[in-house]
Amino acid sequence: MSEPRLSRLFCLSVRVRHLFTKLLEALKLAPSGTAELAVIASINRKTLGLKKRFSPDRVLLLLPHCLQFHECPRRITFDMKNCVRCGGCVVGALSEMAFELGIEARVTTGGTLARRLLREKTPGLVVAVACPRDLGQGMLDALPLPALGVLNARPNGDCFDTTVSMDKMRGMLDLVLLK
Repeated sequence: MSEPRLSRLFCLSVRVRHLFTKLLEALKLAPSGTAELAVIASINRKTLGLKKRFSPDRVLLLLPHCLQFHECPRRITFDMKNCVRCGGCVVGALSEMAFELGIEARVTTGGTLARRLLREKTPGLVVAVACPRDLGQGMLDALPLPALGVLNARPNGDCFDTTVSMDKMRGMLDLVLLK
């Protein structure tokens, strides 16, 4: 049985709604960021609505580089095994969770690398963490691939020592992974 893809009609409707909402944002008729949050919510809802469980080897977890502590001397972008799990950021805990669940986790520096990983790995499902703008655009780029997005927390501002709730990540993955 082939893995599910989101329907063409759904993908088109998400793209059209995104463009329309961006227009409303430009005209100051909608708050900035509304379009991306709507994309994330729509695709999450549709993906979870598939009620499909995925084999861990078919799931790719994409993480932003800003989760790594800014003074960390270890380069984890191309190999998360370089993380020494010092506890200075959430990357070690995410790496451990991914290993425990049997899913591949990768840290990306942006959309170009994330899109390349999707082409190379051809996962059945992508689970991604990012800020609203990057996550919304990334989920649009991943269509028609089922995707789940989890917003990162930005206590120090955008793209600087961000974090993500481990409980939220674990809960999201528990909903879609084969047991």
